[in-house]
Amino acid sequence: MTESISIPVDAESPRPDLSSVIAAADPGVRALILGSCRAALDLVHAYLPATETVEAMLPTTASVTAKQTLCLMILTDRRLLFVAPAPQVVAWPLATVEHFQFVPNSAVHITANEGKFMMGADNTTTTAGKNFEALVKHRAAVAVLRGV
Repeated sequence: MTESISIPVDAESPRPDLSSVIAAADPGVRALILGSCRAALDLVHAYLPATETVEAMLPTTASVTAKQTLCLMILTDRRLLFVAPAPQVVAWPLATVEHFQFVPNSAVHITANEGKFMMGADNTTTTAGKNFEALVKHRAAVAVLRGV
């Protein structure tokens, strides 16, 4: 049985970090997060430890050939997560992220933990994707420098 979680986008949210990230998103990105990516968002809301802060989200697809944007890339203060509604989650500690590239209307490329991964990029996420890429690169570099 799947749990149904309601995530309000206001200060009363049980996860203020999620509410802040959603509220700051471009309208098209916000619509994806709260629309087709909702099952992935609900999974994060229900199970991500409260001690791990969500800093950014990017709607993605499971592959470059996927027809629907159902998944989320989540950047926390500790990890980069790929969350699919299957449910499926892949997590990379930030210090293990060697390469992250957002290619508009095409793909998200990740090299981490001695593996290479590619997810699809929605055509409405170009600006958000480039911002997410810059943030991931910065946070990964900081994690390596701090040794965490």
